[in-house]
Amino acid sequence: MKLASPLLFLVLVPGCRSEESGAAPPRAPAAPARPASALAGAVRAIETLDAVRPEGALCQLRALRAERLVDPAGRGEIERVLLDLTMYAADGARARQAFDEVRAALESEASAPGRPEPALPERVQRTFVDFDWDPVGREDWVSYSDTLHLGMRPGLTTRVGALAPPGAAAESSAEIESYVRTHASASTSVGQVHLSLTQVPSGPGGEARIGCRIVPAAKGSCYALANLAHFLSALENGSPAVRLTKLSIELSQGAADPHEARRWTFEAELTVDAEPPPTSVASAQH
Repeated sequence: MKLASPLLFLVLVPGCRSEESGAAPPRAPAAPARPASALAGAVRAIETLDAVRPEGALCQLRALRAERLVDPAGRGEIERVLLDLTMYAADGARARQAFDEVRAALESEASAPGRPEPALPERVQRTFVDFDWDPVGREDWVSYSDTLHLGMRPGLTTRVGALAPPGAAAESSAEIESYVRTHASASTSVGQVHLSLTQVPSGPGGEARIGCRIVPAAKGSCYALANLAHFLSALENGSPAVRLTKLSIELSQGAADPHEARRWTFEAELTVDAEPPPTSVASAQH
């Protein structure tokens, strides 16, 4: 069965009740849960930075790294987020105090349950574009820098069906490449990228997954955060089978103009559910 549209599918479950027996029909086996989203964890962290905004201080976000990890305590998955932050203030004591305020708020948010996932495009836009990662006006202030390590609890997720029917691994790989390149080639996106399939851990129920690492086609390429926001949110929200499970964005050290928008580098990895659907679900798609 060829998919009508890359990476899109519909899961149908019985919705009728027998009038004669009054018994509920058997349920189709549960579809695999989506992986934890590195992008959603990053967005939640930046939303917290935006909400705190310590008085008398400026926050510079120099780099962000996020990835989906299996919780070592056996409680499913976590979204590990690393933030390279510098707080600026009139004196060193205030800069350190402002950093501690931000740290406390982020650690509190990391343990909060029930946040929505995936990160919708408007949330990515607010955190990547409307929030200033590299504010001006701090030249005469004192700074305090450190890297915050956060283990974010995944938010509420949607359970979905599978990407492809049995025996369609090659077709799935081709669809993944087409899916990524289509979004990368949009006029507001990042342009040419290099893709490589990767080995990724299976889902909590043993579901098969395919990983795809994404890097710029040209080494040293830099982008505006607005372009990265468009590309990353399009990838994650364009298909119910896709999650961004690794993400790295850094301020380029080689940027000649500190006020140039295109001064950010990125790498990413997406994970696609590739487990064939249960027989009862697959037959409903024909």
